[in-house]
Amino acid sequence: DYASNIYPQWVSSLDGVLGPAAYDASGQTTVVVDSLSRGTHIITLQAEDEVGGRCADVISLEVRGPPGPPTLFILQPEEGSVHGWGEPVVFRALVSDDEESPTEIDLEWETTDDGRFSVQGPDSTGEAAFAADFLEAGPKTLIVTATDSSGLFTVELVSFTIVVPTSYSDEICDDGEDNDGD
Repeated sequence: DYASNIYPQWVSSLDGVLGPAAYDASGQTTVVVDSLSRGTHIITLQAEDEVGGRCADVISLEVRGPPGPPTLFILQPEEGSVHGWGEPVVFRALVSDDEESPTEIDLEWETTDDGRFSVQGPDSTGEAAFAADFLEAGPKTLIVTATDSSGLFTVELVSFTIVVPTSYSDEICDDGEDNDGD
Protein backbone atom coordinates (compact mmCIF):
# COMPACT_ATOMS: atom_id res chain seq x y z
CA ASP A 1 0.00 0.00 0.00
CA TYR A 2 1.75 3.14 -1.27
CA ALA A 3 -0.12 5.46 1.10
CA SER A 4 1.36 3.82 4.18
CA ASN A 5 4.77 5.25 3.25
CA ILE A 6 3.57 8.84 2.88
CA TYR A 7 3.19 11.12 5.87
CA PRO A 8 0.75 14.00 5.33
CA GLN A 9 0.45 17.09 7.48
CA TRP A 10 -2.08 19.96 7.29
CA VAL A 11 -0.76 23.34 8.49
CA SER A 12 -2.51 26.71 8.88
CA SER A 13 -0.54 29.94 8.64
CA LEU A 14 -2.57 31.25 11.61
CA ASP A 15 -3.21 28.16 13.77
CA GLY A 16 -0.21 25.91 13.04
CA VAL A 17 -0.52 22.14 12.62
CA LEU A 18 -4.19 21.25 12.29
CA GLY A 19 -4.11 17.74 13.70
CA PRO A 20 -3.31 14.19 12.76
CA ALA A 21 -3.80 13.25 9.14
CA ALA A 22 -3.52 9.99 7.25
CA TYR A 23 -4.35 8.71 3.82
CA ASP A 24 -7.30 6.41 3.33
CA ALA A 25 -7.26 3.40 1.00
CA SER A 26 -8.13 5.58 -2.00
CA GLY A 27 -5.20 7.94 -1.37
CA GLN A 28 -7.34 10.79 -0.02
CA THR A 29 -6.34 12.69 3.09
CA THR A 30 -8.55 14.80 5.32
CA VAL A 31 -8.24 16.56 8.62
CA VAL A 32 -11.09 17.39 10.97
CA VAL A 33 -10.78 20.71 12.80
CA ASP A 34 -13.16 21.87 15.53
CA SER A 35 -12.51 25.54 14.82
CA LEU A 36 -10.18 27.93 13.05
CA SER A 37 -9.23 31.45 14.08
CA ARG A 38 -10.89 34.33 12.22
CA GLY A 39 -8.84 35.68 9.37
CA THR A 40 -7.25 34.59 6.13
CA HIS A 41 -5.45 31.27 6.48
CA ILE A 42 -2.94 29.81 4.07
CA ILE A 43 -3.61 26.08 4.45
CA THR A 44 -0.73 23.88 3.36
CA LEU A 45 -0.90 20.13 2.78
CA GLN A 46 2.61 18.79 3.13
CA ALA A 47 3.52 15.21 2.32
CA GLU A 48 6.79 13.40 2.90
CA ASP A 49 7.71 9.86 1.90
CA GLU A 50 10.03 7.38 3.60
CA VAL A 51 13.13 8.59 1.70
CA GLY A 52 12.55 12.28 2.49
CA GLY A 53 10.87 13.30 -0.76
CA ARG A 54 8.48 16.19 -0.14
CA CYS A 55 5.67 17.98 -1.90
CA ALA A 56 3.10 20.52 -0.85
CA ASP A 57 -0.02 22.30 -2.04
CA VAL A 58 -1.66 25.41 -0.63
CA ILE A 59 -5.04 27.09 -0.56
CA SER A 60 -6.23 30.36 0.91
CA LEU A 61 -9.22 30.12 3.24
CA GLU A 62 -10.99 33.06 4.85
CA VAL A 63 -12.74 32.37 8.15
CA ARG A 64 -15.33 34.94 9.16
CA GLY A 65 -17.21 35.40 12.37
CA PRO A 66 -20.94 35.05 12.64
CA PRO A 67 -22.85 37.37 10.33
CA GLY A 68 -23.69 40.76 11.71
CA PRO A 69 -26.39 43.27 10.91
CA PRO A 70 -25.89 45.99 8.30
CA THR A 71 -24.32 49.29 9.32
CA LEU A 72 -26.43 52.39 8.81
CA PHE A 73 -25.69 56.12 9.02
CA ILE A 74 -28.37 58.77 8.49
CA LEU A 75 -26.76 61.75 6.74
CA GLN A 76 -29.87 63.90 6.17
CA PRO A 77 -31.91 65.35 7.69
CA GLU A 78 -29.48 66.38 10.40
CA GLU A 79 -30.34 65.97 14.06
CA GLY A 80 -32.35 68.99 15.26
CA SER A 81 -32.78 70.51 11.79
CA VAL A 82 -35.85 72.60 10.94
CA HIS A 83 -37.65 72.44 7.58
CA GLY A 84 -40.57 74.38 6.11
CA TRP A 85 -43.87 72.60 5.63
CA GLY A 86 -44.50 71.73 1.97
CA GLU A 87 -40.83 72.17 1.08
CA PRO A 88 -38.80 69.12 0.06
CA VAL A 89 -36.87 67.49 2.90
CA VAL A 90 -33.82 65.59 1.66
CA PHE A 91 -33.34 62.12 3.15
CA ARG A 92 -29.92 60.45 2.77
CA ALA A 93 -28.33 57.43 4.40
CA LEU A 94 -25.30 55.20 3.91
CA VAL A 95 -25.58 51.47 4.44
CA SER A 96 -23.12 48.58 4.20
CA ASP A 97 -22.96 44.92 5.12
CA ASP A 98 -20.01 42.55 5.46
CA GLU A 99 -21.87 39.65 3.86
CA GLU A 100 -23.78 41.19 0.96
CA SER A 101 -24.03 44.01 -1.54
CA PRO A 102 -25.65 47.28 -0.42
CA THR A 103 -28.34 46.82 -3.09
CA GLU A 104 -29.53 43.71 -1.21
CA ILE A 105 -30.26 45.71 1.95
CA ASP A 106 -33.90 46.74 2.46
CA LEU A 107 -34.53 50.19 3.94
CA GLU A 108 -37.73 51.44 5.57
CA TRP A 109 -38.19 55.14 6.29
CA GLU A 110 -40.87 56.21 8.76
CA THR A 111 -41.74 58.87 11.29
CA THR A 112 -43.72 58.44 14.47
CA ASP A 113 -46.70 60.42 13.17
CA ASP A 114 -46.49 59.92 9.38
CA GLY A 115 -45.85 56.17 9.47
CA ARG A 116 -43.83 54.44 6.77
CA PHE A 117 -43.42 56.84 3.89
CA SER A 118 -40.64 55.26 1.79
CA VAL A 119 -38.77 52.05 1.06
CA GLN A 120 -36.08 53.80 -1.00
CA GLY A 121 -33.10 51.46 -0.97
CA PRO A 122 -29.40 52.10 -1.51
CA ASP A 123 -27.48 52.10 -4.76
CA SER A 124 -24.36 49.98 -5.34
CA THR A 125 -22.24 52.46 -3.33
CA GLY A 126 -24.55 52.09 -0.33
CA GLU A 127 -26.16 55.53 -0.59
CA ALA A 128 -29.91 55.99 -0.46
CA ALA A 129 -31.28 59.46 -1.23
CA PHE A 130 -34.64 61.02 -2.01
CA ALA A 131 -36.73 64.07 -1.15
CA ALA A 132 -40.25 64.28 0.30
CA ASP A 133 -42.53 67.29 0.60
CA PHE A 134 -45.66 65.61 1.94
CA LEU A 135 -44.87 65.05 5.63
CA GLU A 136 -47.11 66.66 8.21
CA ALA A 137 -45.89 69.66 10.22
CA GLY A 138 -44.54 69.19 13.72
CA PRO A 139 -41.63 67.59 15.55
CA LYS A 140 -40.49 64.34 13.95
CA THR A 141 -38.53 61.29 14.90
CA LEU A 142 -37.22 59.66 11.73
CA ILE A 143 -36.77 55.91 12.09
CA VAL A 144 -34.73 54.16 9.40
CA THR A 145 -34.45 50.37 9.48
CA ALA A 146 -31.86 48.50 7.37
CA THR A 147 -32.52 44.75 7.01
CA ASP A 148 -30.26 42.24 5.25
CA SER A 149 -31.36 39.03 3.51
CA SER A 150 -30.71 37.02 6.70
CA GLY A 151 -33.22 39.16 8.59
CA LEU A 152 -30.55 40.93 10.65
CA PHE A 153 -31.33 44.62 11.05
CA THR A 154 -30.11 47.97 12.36
CA VAL A 155 -32.29 50.93 13.37
CA GLU A 156 -31.14 54.57 13.47
CA LEU A 157 -33.12 57.60 14.68
CA VAL A 158 -32.92 61.33 13.92
CA SER A 159 -35.15 64.08 15.30
CA PHE A 160 -36.10 67.08 13.16
CA THR A 161 -39.01 69.51 12.85
CA ILE A 162 -41.27 70.63 10.03
CA VAL A 163 -42.73 74.07 10.70
CA VAL A 164 -45.59 75.91 9.04
CA PRO A 165 -44.36 79.27 7.73
CA THR A 166 -45.85 82.28 9.55
CA SER A 167 -47.48 83.69 6.40
CA TYR A 168 -49.22 80.37 5.83
CA SER A 169 -50.25 80.22 9.50
CA ASP A 170 -51.99 83.60 9.08
CA GLU A 171 -54.01 82.24 6.17
CA ILE A 172 -55.12 79.02 7.87
CA CYS A 173 -55.92 80.78 11.16
CA ASP A 174 -58.57 83.00 9.56
CA ASP A 175 -60.84 83.22 12.57
CA GLY A 176 -61.21 86.99 12.55
CA GLU A 177 -58.14 87.48 14.72
CA ASP A 178 -54.52 87.68 13.75
CA ASN A 179 -52.00 85.26 15.26
CA ASP A 180 -50.87 87.57 18.06
CA GLY A 181 -54.38 87.69 19.57
CA ASP A 182 -55.29 91.29 18.59
